[in-house]
Amino acid sequence: MIRVEDTEGFTIENNKIHDIESVSMGPFTDCTDFHSGQSPENPNECQVGNVRAISVAATRGYTPEEDCTVHNNWIETVESKHGNVVIGIDIQGETKGVDISRNNVDLTKKKKSKKRGASGEEELFALDKYIGLRVRSNVDGSSVHIDRNNNIIQKIENLALERRLRKKLFHGSPHGEIEWLNGGCPFAKKRAGSNK
Repeated sequence: MIRVEDTEGFTIENNKIHDIESVSMGPFTDCTDFHSGQSPENPNECQVGNVRAISVAATRGYTPEEDCTVHNNWIETVESKHGNVVIGIDIQGETKGVDISRNNVDLTKKKKSKKRGASGEEELFALDKYIGLRVRSNVDGSSVHIDRNNNIIQKIENLALERRLRKKLFHGSPHGEIEWLNGGCPFAKKRAGSNK
């Protein structure tokens, strides 16, 4: 719904994002003129139905002393039938200097925890695909501040923090093949000065 990339200085605040549904179909694997919605870095991850209510990638603060802000946003009831993930706030790529505060995120607010399947029996929704807040591993985790005053119902994944802890303890990546090389951000390599 809101996407900010390759930007120095921004404020995302006082937005209400609710009742969103991606109607994207599943990946097209039998069409020669349509790609399957995959990343060349991770061909097993189909992006076609993934939803991010607020996405921030490869950004910097206004100045080294003044952070960008994602503040006081309401995100409620977001759905995607064919998505692998539904994310409220996604911070990715080589991002630094972001303050995340006073946000309310409940991606399944209007959904019931159970539904009736074809057999008539109740089935649990696949709630593990819902992520309230995710900070990807290439983010400068020391300069992204997640205040305790956020009200985020679904899980919070801080892969940048996990990467720092795991690198210190185990000298390796915590997610291996699952995590994209540049954090899913098209600007990360360019910002790092690579010609690739």
